[in-house]
Amino acid sequence: MSFHVVVIGGGTGGLSLAHGLCKAGVSVAVYERQRVRTDRLQGFRLQVNPEGSRSLRECLPDDLWEEFIGYCGEPDGDTVLTDVQLNEIMRVGAPPPAHDNPIGVPRAISRTTLQRLLSSGLDGVVRYDKEFVHYERQSDGRVRCHFADGTTTTADLVVGADGGNSRVREQLLPRAERVNTGIFSTGGKFPLTPETVELLPRRLTEGPNAALASHACGIFTMPFWHSRPDEEDYITWSYSTSASFHPPRSAEMDGEEIKDVVGRLMTGWHPALRRVVAESDPRSAIVLPIYTAKRVRPWRTENVTVLGDAIHSMTPFMGAGANTAIRDAALLTGNLVAVHSGQRELLDAVRDYEAKMLEYGFTMVRASLALANMFVSESWLLRDVVKSTAKALSLIPPLKRKLLTP
Repeated sequence: MSFHVVVIGGGTGGLSLAHGLCKAGVSVAVYERQRVRTDRLQGFRLQVNPEGSRSLRECLPDDLWEEFIGYCGEPDGDTVLTDVQLNEIMRVGAPPPAHDNPIGVPRAISRTTLQRLLSSGLDGVVRYDKEFVHYERQSDGRVRCHFADGTTTTADLVVGADGGNSRVREQLLPRAERVNTGIFSTGGKFPLTPETVELLPRRLTEGPNAALASHACGIFTMPFWHSRPDEEDYITWSYSTSASFHPPRSAEMDGEEIKDVVGRLMTGWHPALRRVVAESDPRSAIVLPIYTAKRVRPWRTENVTVLGDAIHSMTPFMGAGANTAIRDAALLTGNLVAVHSGQRELLDAVRDYEAKMLEYGFTMVRASLALANMFVSESWLLRDVVKSTAKALSLIPPLKRKLLTP
């Protein structure tokens, strides 16, 4: 069956879908409003989990997959939960190498690099400077998309991959909500050089570390050792707290002011944690209010659908947002390829995609929100219970493996 797909949004999910469809010979066009992405998170690292890695492999052509592998940094070491003096509470071992399945393994890559890779090989497919406004249904059942510059395009299927503030979702599902959690995350990058590494304990340079304070805040750090000499090594950090403990008007601060505020909030913490914040590149410092999607009930399937943050945006506390968008792209690609080969009908393929996507997508939304609320909880009792439970699990390795191994 011959049909044309229009993807609104050229982020990770939208471009992964485009590659998957192009690889299978399905007609597709991507419309992206920004030629150069200005999201400040683009400079940070993305941890591609095993599901994300498998899904990306399904979407990418062989040459682009090999290039992706070449840019991935070294895999993470153990993840450690500590207090703010870096006293270890619990250690979770890094997953062992999957020698029998080298595709489904965790990988780390710069978001900027991944965006550049996904944007390549799509000449004539991606149209930039196209701000989506709305869509309308035509008498023949197809969908016409309207853009801010006055142009239009027509498709058999429209996929909204236009992020948390999706205009496609707004029109398709006007009651779908994305709400402020009341959590603020402040982040930055600390450069790793032979000199700076000597100033830090190995704990911070070997793997992810979550330092939980006694009340309503914590900091997560993760080193990123690149595999290529032309890219810099660094530690990303994210300090999170609830709105009641966060300074007002912080979103208006410049990088130096952000670092100064976080430094004061970390008074009395381990000097290495304070150093990571104080000596970060001020250009990398960001403040983000954390939003999450509310569960969406299944809707009547049409030839307009959504993927990624456009439907199930989640907190960053599990690092699952981009991975889930890639999973959406792979699932939808497989279903649409079946339509292309005449094995199923278009609406049946979209309906199946939406049912599965809503299930795993909002499972991750709930889990991510629960972890976020625990991390910044103002309940002393809850935080003590978390720490005590973690310590107990560390003393019973078989139970820890059973509870924490996916």
